Amino acid sequence: MKAWHWAVLLFAALVLQSTVLTRLRLLGAQPDLILLFTVSWSLLRGWRGAALGLAGGLLLDMARGEFIGALAFPYFVVGLLVAAAERHLFKENPWLPILGAVAGTFVVQGLFWVLAGSFGYPIPVSAWLAGRLPQDILFNALMAYPVHYGISRLDQRLSRRGWMQPQRTA
Repeated sequence: MKAWHWAVLLFAALVLQSTVLTRLRLLGAQPDLILLFTVSWSLLRGWRGAALGLAGGLLLDMARGEFIGALAFPYFVVGLLVAAAERHLFKENPWLPILGAVAGTFVVQGLFWVLAGSFGYPIPVSAWLAGRLPQDILFNALMAYPVHYGISRLDQRLSRRGWMQPQRTA
């Protein structure tokens, strides 16, 4: 798939995440589509997921208007970690997207708060650990498999049409 195709898909995910999904809340949390796309793409295509995470994080940074890189770096790290792990895992395991979303949520939010603290923002760690983090983990875990299934089907369809190279095996 051409890079501009993924740019359009990421932009659509950003728009969906910042408009429609703000109304879809579970215990005060909303799903993080960029994280779920990064985890899914890293499971399917390896290291390319890190590039997707970096681009998605930069889009989120620009949409938020705060300091650039505060989300790009954590999403990039999640893409790298999942890509490094995917070579050693059974890809057909339905729990992988869910476990990736849980770990990815913790990594993204943890690195974000570390970066925010280093730039002088106050870090209410106890409120984060007891409040928002468990809710975000739960919601992302619930949304992980449906999003991964959709991304996987899109990947298969585009591979059949010749728009993408087939997935590598082993």
